[in-house]
Amino acid sequence: MRFIHLADTHLAAVPESGTKLGEMRAKEIYQTFYKVIERCEAEQIDLLLIAGDMFHRAPLVRELKEINYHFGKLTHTKVVIIAGNHDYIGIHSNYLGFEWAPQVTFFYENTLQDVYFEEWNTRVYGLSFRSRDWKEAALEGAKPQNREEISILLAHGGEPDKLPMDKKALEKAGFDYIALGHIHTPLRLSERIAYVGSMEPLDKNETGERGYLLGEIAAPGEVPRLEFVPAAQRNYQLLEIEVTPDMTNGAIGDICEQQMEAGGMEHMYRICLRGKRAAELVIDREMLFSLGIVLEVSDETMPDFDFEQLAKENSNNILGMYIQRILEEDMEETQKRKVLDYGVEALLAELHRK
Repeated sequence: MRFIHLADTHLAAVPESGTKLGEMRAKEIYQTFYKVIERCEAEQIDLLLIAGDMFHRAPLVRELKEINYHFGKLTHTKVVIIAGNHDYIGIHSNYLGFEWAPQVTFFYENTLQDVYFEEWNTRVYGLSFRSRDWKEAALEGAKPQNREEISILLAHGGEPDKLPMDKKALEKAGFDYIALGHIHTPLRLSERIAYVGSMEPLDKNETGERGYLLGEIAAPGEVPRLEFVPAAQRNYQLLEIEVTPDMTNGAIGDICEQQMEAGGMEHMYRICLRGKRAAELVIDREMLFSLGIVLEVSDETMPDFDFEQLAKENSNNILGMYIQRILEEDMEETQKRKVLDYGVEALLAELHRK
């Protein structure tokens, strides 16, 4: 029995909202979701398991109709869905009463439900959020009905206020596979339990590859074979550039551009500059933003001051007195350098203002 496990697709989310990139990212999230459905059809995958937060918030009826149209085109694959904490089933949820395509099973309750697929001798269990928070350990004591069937558990959460789980107890419960959602970073807890992570990164902190799990269970009791499949159209990448005093803005720009080209120009970049820059160098942030999809430029460099020379040139003012005082202090050299760097930069800025 072959399956695809995905979660936290967050359809209708708008990462980088308020920008042109935001509109594009919202569309790409849907496109990536539809590509998985297309793979299910092309390869005749048996089960598509969606472990919560299919939508970023309570879905609109037209949004449900749109994805249901795509599910309806599946000629072999069966779809099983649970609601997570973002798209939980409140009293006004459009999930309630929605008529899904015959291929789809949606678990509406916050108690364990199941569906049996005779053609694969597989039973899928699951439960859905009925409110944003869920402090009850509703999976306590959960176990398969029949060890002669392939048994899969779908769940979303794992935090104290988001369906707390005793994962060690679940591992011993007898399920062949436990497909989890809620944690956006792919995480294999054991050979039978996995968080698949978000399929597209939703904010700048979600770095690294995003995708879904392609799995196969040969028979009841067998350990599932799992393959992580990268699916995101673009990822967030952090470039950490070590600046040296001999570098110009052009040199810094060239290094950033080379690393972006190596990593892929389709990705979204945060640039962090560290190290020592020439004392007279002003970082050209606009140039760095123009290199590609650059969302943030963080300048953590410090000027490479010649403190003794500065002290001589400013012996009759507060800057010179400050440098001389710190140079004479009995402190560790690294700490002394840091105190001088920050203090001198602040005092120079103040003197220039005057």
